[in-house]
Amino acid sequence: MAGASGRPVMSASGRCDSTDPGALWLVFSVRYDVQPMRFAVLVLAATAMLVSFFAPPGAAQGIADRGVRYSVEFEGLDEAGELNGLVRDSSSLLSKVDDPPPSRAALRRRADDDLERFETAARSLGYYDAVFVADIRPGAAASDPPVVVVAAETGVAYTVAAVDIRNLDGSSPAIGIGLPQRRIGLEAGAQARSAQVIAAEAAVLRMLQERGHPLASSGDRTVLIDRDSKTMTVTLRFDPGPAARFGPVSVKGAETVDPGFVLRRLPWRFGETADVRKIEGGRRNLAATGVFETVAVQFGDAVDGEGLLPVEVTVVERLPRSIGAGLSVSTAEGFGVNAFWTHRNLFGGAERLDLNARLGEVETGLTGDLRLPDVIVNDQDLDLQRRPGAGDDRGLRFAESERRRPLRAPHERHPVGRLRRDAGAQPDRGGRRREPFHPGRPARSAPPSTPRTTC
Repeated sequence: MAGASGRPVMSASGRCDSTDPGALWLVFSVRYDVQPMRFAVLVLAATAMLVSFFAPPGAAQGIADRGVRYSVEFEGLDEAGELNGLVRDSSSLLSKVDDPPPSRAALRRRADDDLERFETAARSLGYYDAVFVADIRPGAAASDPPVVVVAAETGVAYTVAAVDIRNLDGSSPAIGIGLPQRRIGLEAGAQARSAQVIAAEAAVLRMLQERGHPLASSGDRTVLIDRDSKTMTVTLRFDPGPAARFGPVSVKGAETVDPGFVLRRLPWRFGETADVRKIEGGRRNLAATGVFETVAVQFGDAVDGEGLLPVEVTVVERLPRSIGAGLSVSTAEGFGVNAFWTHRNLFGGAERLDLNARLGEVETGLTGDLRLPDVIVNDQDLDLQRRPGAGDDRGLRFAESERRRPLRAPHERHPVGRLRRDAGAQPDRGGRRREPFHPGRPARSAPPSTPRTTC
């Protein structure tokens, strides 16, 4: 028996069936003894759950119908174009039309909050004289819900009068180099959009960081509105910081990977003009090796007396090995078993070894691929592969040398150079020279190869 604590009591009993003396039945029972107050709480909770479960579908809708339902209309925005869509997208009157407020006063507050959003949206597109007014009107019929009418007087869109770039102390120009206006994206005569002002500030900061000022930062910007001429004047202020060149590089987190391999993947030389694009390129190059879980490449905090800025490379290595297996069933090739084993850092320089085995009714074989990075030159890989050849149990062996694409700026285009050196082509049994295998171009007489799993 359970006491006042309300613990469950479990009992078990056995019995024999009179019709079948050899059958034994075990009967388990659970009884839960509770105090009277707890029992009443449990009964109320169960009743509430049953009511909510069996309530008709329209009950929740009936509760929502108790609010003040309404509709929304806009006036004066048909010719506003982009502003018309932005106002509608920012309106809580439209987004919450299916969630009516509890009273007419709450509906008025919702409309007043929308007016502030509409004015902000209009200013972001250069409509600094726009005025919005909301009015709650009765419906066309007595049974119709009220209508919230938003009337707008947009006025004309302001234009950019001038863009001035200065130092934090007000001196001009910001630095002694020319900044291309086409990359800034904010020119005199353009519509005064706040998004373009912010984008222009980011573009100027980016150009400074690309042109030898990696520690540049932006200051306060000033936007002056002339309501008489309907124009806007923008002043952007920057702290370019000292001119810097690439300094010493420190590598952290490389435990099994040779730090020299990391340095070879960085696309700059000691003493070159600092450029944030090369920092980003180095990060991409290291991530593409496949041996790191995360890669961070960033400038140091200060430039030394010789104008050199150190670079910090922090990596987290991946687990070097992967193993896997799978089964395949095909009406053409029947039943097959596949397995692979991969090592991404065989000798400490991101050397990758892939072994794939297949055992099937039609095809059985072992394939291997060893890729050695930075052979002879830093941007050239040597790929040694073994593929089973048709009618030749020894298989086909060859070597391929591939030049990796050099780092370029995103806006520069160039042809991709590719150099192949094939070796080990063997004559077939008929005396003809058999073509070596290349990835993406199967040998003429070779059967379809088994897809490999890449990790």
